[in-house]
Amino acid sequence: MSLINLEKPEHAYFFGFAQTDGYLSSSSRRRGRLSIEIQAKDSLLLEKCQALFSCNSLITKRTRDTNFKKDYSSVIFNIFDLEFRKEIEQLGLPVGKKSEIVKPPTVPFSEKDYWRGVIDGDGSLGISKGGSCFISLTTKSEELKEAFVNYCFKINGILKNPHRNVRDNIYNITFLDEGARDMVKELYYDGCLCLDRKLEKSKEVLNWVRDPNCKKITWQKKKWDDEQDQILLSNPIEKAAELLDRNIKSCEMRLYRLSKKKSII
Repeated sequence: MSLINLEKPEHAYFFGFAQTDGYLSSSSRRRGRLSIEIQAKDSLLLEKCQALFSCNSLITKRTRDTNFKKDYSSVIFNIFDLEFRKEIEQLGLPVGKKSEIVKPPTVPFSEKDYWRGVIDGDGSLGISKGGSCFISLTTKSEELKEAFVNYCFKINGILKNPHRNVRDNIYNITFLDEGARDMVKELYYDGCLCLDRKLEKSKEVLNWVRDPNCKKITWQKKKWDDEQDQILLSNPIEKAAELLDRNIKSCEMRLYRLSKKKSII
């Protein structure tokens, strides 16, 4: 019997959080562990996660100096169970360094709970100094970026086309104002498992109201359908762009998405 079921909201959340904030190690004689280390003030989350699984695990605390802070206190959740480690690796949490290769699971999973876990691990949300609300995800993974962009499009209708930044070679996918509020409403629902401090931030976002002096952008992304896809695939890209009343960049992006979809099938 499986120890982790990603169709369960809490398990899906844990998996997303472990993929971003966790580290899976393995050594000789079947030894190894899944470790998740977070700041001490967030320890309640790890206690809730520990209660989800009936397997060999331990929560410890430590204080140390880091490059950013002296006497930094943290809590570490370790799962030693071999069968659990095998399962979570098969689901898509690689052993060792994972930032560039991590990707969403290929089995059915609770999407909003999984992505909330990812955001709690490698994302942020809240109200900016300028008064806009926002939600963002930073990742080095091409597949995680692509999946998040597509998921967000389903929720808020905004299709992003992010590029890696020059300094860190990472994607920073950010939504503002109504787009951010739609995402937060979907992800941080009543009673969900999450970091308490991000739950408080989610309430700020949901209570956000646009400044009446700040004009809302009203244009809408044109959604692709099967007929438009056929026109795009049956014509040179310049001709297809003319027929569809779209720009070349939009057509190139759609061709890329169709090729990715075909490779998955």
